[in-house]
Amino acid sequence: METTQLLPPSRLTDSALLSTLDAVDAALSTLNTYHLQLLADLDQRGLATEHGAHDTIEFLSLRHNRNRREIRRDLKTTKALSKYSAVTAALPDPAAPTDSDSGAVPGAARLSPAQAEAIVTTLEKAPASVPDELLRVAEEQMIEVARSSPPTIFGVSVERSWPGWTPTAPNPLRTTPTPGRPSRCAGPTAV
Repeated sequence: METTQLLPPSRLTDSALLSTLDAVDAALSTLNTYHLQLLADLDQRGLATEHGAHDTIEFLSLRHNRNRREIRRDLKTTKALSKYSAVTAALPDPAAPTDSDSGAVPGAARLSPAQAEAIVTTLEKAPASVPDELLRVAEEQMIEVARSSPPTIFGVSVERSWPGWTPTAPNPLRTTPTPGRPSRCAGPTAV
């Protein structure tokens, strides 16, 4: 989508307004994913120190006038993403071809970077005693839930659905509902 082709919203028909908004949302998600990839590479290369900054956070906060807390959060997310291949694969691929009319990447619904952040933040809270297999199942289930939930609602539901991560806490992957109450998690029962 070229910015020179953008019309003022007041000149768009109702259907054009909705499809343009969808295309912009898809483009923003793709650009935010690309931004995370660029941050990870910048940090890995150590370019911040080559330019006289103490670290990547200081460098970007000065260069782009961004909040250090947001930069720290984004860097933490990029480092955690490398551990979770299913979440990374569910993000939009900035290198993938897009539909020239809508700007959308063809294929299944993708995660937004905000949803990916909520998933990896939750998975990172798991103690070392949680088996890798359980983490993989949890990762897959959270991706499926995220695809049908807005990021703010999804983030809250993830925190409530995966409490404790302790051996004595109820297994969050159990799909056996309490009588009279539906299960919060769908999918296979973990062993």
